[in-house]
Amino acid sequence: MAAKRASNQLTDKEQVAAHIQQLEPEIGIIVTKVSEIILDTDGMIAERIKWNNPSFY
Repeated sequence: MAAKRASNQLTDKEQVAAHIQQLEPEIGIIVTKVSEIILDTDGMIAERIKWNNPSFY
């Protein structure tokens, strides 16, 4: 899990959650489920916001 970079910055996980909260509810549900599926495939996979969307690495 990524550590906070500074007291006013969010972790990668917090940024993704905030991004999803801003989506229309129906889209947020889908994005959350897809994210869960991808992250559950391997513990080495992480998620962050890149190009204004969740991305995995």
